[in-house]
Amino acid sequence: MSAISTLENKALEYVIKDDLKTASDIYEQLAGSGDNIAMACQYIICSYHDNRSHDSLRMIDKYGRLLNGKTKPEYIEFYVVASVVLATTGYQEQAYTYAERATACDGDNMLALYQRLSCEQHLGMTENIDLYADRLKAFLYELGHSQQGMHAVTPFQVGSFFDDSKLLCTIAKRNAQKYNAIPPLFDHEPTIACMMKPKLKIGYLCGHVRNHPTMHLLWDCLKYHNKDRFQIHGFVYNVDYDDNGAKAFLGSLDDYTDITDFSDEQSARCIHNAGVDVLIDLSGLIEGSRMGIIARKPAPVIFNYMGYGCTTGVDAVDYTLTDMFTTPMEDSHNYTEKLAYLPNFHMALGWTQPIDTIHSDREKWGLPKDAVVLGNMNQPYKWTSQSIENWMTILHNVPNSVLWLLEGDTEIPKTMMMMDAERYGIDKDRIIFAPMVDKQTHMSRLPLMDLYVDTDIVGGHTTMLDCVWSGVPAITCRGNHFYSRLGASILSHIDCEPLIADTHDDYVAQAVHLARDKQVLNDWRHRILQNANMAKLFDS
Repeated sequence: MSAISTLENKALEYVIKDDLKTASDIYEQLAGSGDNIAMACQYIICSYHDNRSHDSLRMIDKYGRLLNGKTKPEYIEFYVVASVVLATTGYQEQAYTYAERATACDGDNMLALYQRLSCEQHLGMTENIDLYADRLKAFLYELGHSQQGMHAVTPFQVGSFFDDSKLLCTIAKRNAQKYNAIPPLFDHEPTIACMMKPKLKIGYLCGHVRNHPTMHLLWDCLKYHNKDRFQIHGFVYNVDYDDNGAKAFLGSLDDYTDITDFSDEQSARCIHNAGVDVLIDLSGLIEGSRMGIIARKPAPVIFNYMGYGCTTGVDAVDYTLTDMFTTPMEDSHNYTEKLAYLPNFHMALGWTQPIDTIHSDREKWGLPKDAVVLGNMNQPYKWTSQSIENWMTILHNVPNSVLWLLEGDTEIPKTMMMMDAERYGIDKDRIIFAPMVDKQTHMSRLPLMDLYVDTDIVGGHTTMLDCVWSGVPAITCRGNHFYSRLGASILSHIDCEPLIADTHDDYVAQAVHLARDKQVLNDWRHRILQNANMAKLFDS
């Protein structure tokens, strides 16, 4: 066996031991000065998962310069891996460049195509997704049943392409295999008696603690836990301690431990040693989560909750906490966990301050004073060609209306939307973009919206709740998986079922009807405000 092969095996041993720092050091040595792309890829992956994305980006830059945009089949893996890491660290345009190079190396490579389409979706580019939809879906089902690597394929991304619970379950189970191969560190046998002790210790496992929707939803809920019955301990990682949202979230906990620099095994032992009775994971299989901690079974009972709605596929997770509308019983076969149903809507809302609903300062946000403002404040990755077609059709049928959207991190989504408007014969001045602002300012401007028009495959979650709390009438289309049912679930829980459409044609017709009649919109606004104040949906 050659010295290089011996080092590769050694690095793999360290990966299995969860010592990614040592493994990546070996891979960096093997990557050398630029003659071993495979080892460079392994270094990028290990460094990224070891929370050293700056080192991953350094290697991407080094090899990116060496390859200089050349497109050969043997370069595909590097371009795909580089694109994934760049995308998840916020460099969407650069990620798209690398994904384009990957497909240029081999136009038939479906993993490269998948990554390019993922980048396009985050940049508001929707046409190619429809063009390749059938081919992509067949590939994903095949991949879900194969033994191929899947570092670039996540259930959440697949769920934003396709409204298909079965497909999400297939991908989740395949991704979970590496976690299910990890033996549990602790042999927990939960009993009714151990759960009936006077005070239970509840642990929340949460990453990327910053100005994030999960933080907004949870901080009041945590504050109102019954402190006589429950002690709340957070196990957090990647915390932005300067962020107000992070401060509010951490302040809602009784105590917390920062496990950013702990390995998964060290973190699991920390949770176990803290005596946690019930552990609630808020991240599931989203990018950057710590499912390796969960796989080691650090608590007797483990829940999947809120941050990730479909199944984890991980044996150590006992329950998914949800509600019967968002995750109906007939969808239970697409979950490896038991479904634990809350009596009302499963999300809490961390926004309890009253909203000023009498606003006239539309000029501040570039909105015409007398126009009907159709709004959607979701990130551009939730836009689909179907959503855009729906919105443009509504604009065409309501001449005095404008569409108010949230700006993305780059100018590309705005440019693409303007091109879509032109293609549909809509004046680009009728598309108005809202800048990213702090939560308080954002909430104060929402009542300027006349009608919230939901996206389709991944509907509004926090954005829909914010609009409803602000009294904005909202219309949505009922979907077939967790992410596409949330909007309908929210409206059903405030007794507004007439605003839920079953088809896209119904969605458009209902939106046009509402937008043409200010009195009807005002009636709905009054009803939503009244119901929201009475509904348990907003009772933290």
